[in-house]
Amino acid sequence: MRKFEENIAQNLIIWLNALRVRQWHKNFLVFIPLIFAFRISNLELVIRTFYLFAAFCAASSSVYLFNDLLDKKQDLLHPLKKDRAVASGRISTRSAMILAGILLVFSLLLVTLTIPISASLILISYLILQFFYNLGLRNIPAADVISIALGFVLRAVGGAVAISVPFSEWLLICTFFGAVRLALGKRQAELTAGKTGLRLGWEELGQDFARILGAITSAALTVSYTLYCFASATARILGHGSEGSTFEFPPLLLSLPVVYFGIMRYEILASKGVAGDPELLIVKDKELSASIVIWFIITFAALYLWRN
Repeated sequence: MRKFEENIAQNLIIWLNALRVRQWHKNFLVFIPLIFAFRISNLELVIRTFYLFAAFCAASSSVYLFNDLLDKKQDLLHPLKKDRAVASGRISTRSAMILAGILLVFSLLLVTLTIPISASLILISYLILQFFYNLGLRNIPAADVISIALGFVLRAVGGAVAISVPFSEWLLICTFFGAVRLALGKRQAELTAGKTGLRLGWEELGQDFARILGAITSAALTVSYTLYCFASATARILGHGSEGSTFEFPPLLLSLPVVYFGIMRYEILASKGVAGDPELLIVKDKELSASIVIWFIITFAALYLWRN
């Protein structure tokens, strides 16, 4: 009986790894509009956003499975990817294809039946983007990082569309540049480690190009977030400033030093080639994790406790 339970546990782990469950955290971006639009107390909208989150989780897992099927032969030649469940044969091609199809249909049905049809179009756009990314965009350096960033932007836009609220253009820009920087950090880590199977084009461009482009992107992210905090629209939404005053003080300005510190800390880590896995990086690096926690506290206080 114990051996049977161990086999079930092992198979479950294999499938969870194949579905890239550890990547589902990216889909929490759909909750950003809910938080910044002050709709978090609206149970109906919270449930609607959870439906979208589940749909994106199913859709992204489906994409990962299809990608593993597409790259099966190449993965067998890769020192690390050869151990993936589909490439190693622990999950059959037929089983992976069936589950990928089920997840794809489930994600589309879920958004169609539970949230506005426009949100379905966002999810379909995400799937189309992933299709072309796996088809060849990932082998073009600029298209590689931009496609990854657009995937994050679509999640954020989907969250706004799902609850029918406008989304700040500055937050979209911040999401885009933040995602581009994370993608570049991963490529920097791969270039530093000299990994076999590096995306086509990146090896020719080299570490210096990735480092310079990363620094430029971080600068753009810094400016974008600063402008968002200073934007008069932000101040009005937060409800600050007295009548007739020439300057409205948005409390989000208090988060700027923390954001600047976090971005600079990430730049230092990326320059060392250790920013390849953002999830592990946040856990391992105390300074980066502390800056993120403090930013969350300040942002929550600014949006919900300081609001008039």
